[in-house]
Amino acid sequence: MVCPHCNAENVQGARFCSQCGRSLAPPGQPSILAIDRMIEDYLRQVDKNPSDAMAHYNLALAYRLKGMDDLAEMTFKKVRELSPDFADVHYQLALLFRQHGRIDEAKAAAARTLELEASHEGARRLLHQLGKE
Repeated sequence: MVCPHCNAENVQGARFCSQCGRSLAPPGQPSILAIDRMIEDYLRQVDKNPSDAMAHYNLALAYRLKGMDDLAEMTFKKVRELSPDFADVHYQLALLFRQHGRIDEAKAAAARTLELEASHEGARRLLHQLGKE
């Protein structure tokens, strides 16, 4: 693997360049270590204040980035319990359900998003796409 910053040759799978120390993650993609730190930070916030819906929400987003979809779903559902009128948590669940082929659940979650926030374009597009599946 060649470093895009200094052109040094690195072992396959390396996260950081052995020459310049910069991240070897593709541009626009957060490094795994950064995501791990985010998860640790949000877990601490949730431990300090278990009723903090935004800390749970951000934790769920970090789990999604890491590909930990079961934990993300469980955490999004906790957010939904803490803040049932938070439209974007329903939208995030809709995306997650769709990704895993749970189309009926995705439709219901996207529809709930629109009930809460009629101008939510992402949910509107998703419902349209789900109608074709």
